[in-house]
Amino acid sequence: MQPVKISWISIKANNVNVVEVSTPSDVNIANETLEQIFMRSHFKWLSINVCSDIGQSIFVNEKALQHSFIDENKKLEKIIEEQKRQIAGNDRCLSRLAPSIESIEKKEQDLTLNERALKRAVARLISQKRDIQKQIDQKHADLDFLQQRGFEITEIEKQKTESNYLNSLAEKHSEIIKQNEPLMAYLNDEIEELRSKKAELEDAVKSKQ
Repeated sequence: MQPVKISWISIKANNVNVVEVSTPSDVNIANETLEQIFMRSHFKWLSINVCSDIGQSIFVNEKALQHSFIDENKKLEKIIEEQKRQIAGNDRCLSRLAPSIESIEKKEQDLTLNERALKRAVARLISQKRDIQKQIDQKHADLDFLQQRGFEITEIEKQKTESNYLNSLAEKHSEIIKQNEPLMAYLNDEIEELRSKKAELEDAVKSKQ
């Protein structure tokens, strides 16, 4: 940062210039004390004593500020030293803990590797589970098909059984009918004879009337 260069400084009291400090444009007042500035100051209308008092007051204030800065610097230096001691203590603590930290980091790496291996194993198990589930679903589909097919076969067999039973029953009836055909013929003959006798009796009754 370039130093600030000014050509004059005004000190005002009640908005009136009481001190005007002339300085060459090539002089850096940041490198001068206020006392040095006042040594080459041009006072417009104040007396030497008044200017001297003002300069002395400013000089005293400057010294007080310098002492204040020195005190603050000392405080900061103490704080910095304390921080350095704490940092050194932390460094020693870290040095003692370094093996443990390295061991923990190694364990963490091992756990990370184990975790990845477990994730791969879980992925394989999930894939196997899917395959097994597909097989189970296929088995269920096959079983449903077989059950449906078995029901159809059962119905066909049932119908066949009923048909066979009816046919068997008809055959039995036919056999019974065949066995009873002579008896039926005899009965028919008897019936015809009875009808003939009935007709003769009816004719006899009519003739007597």
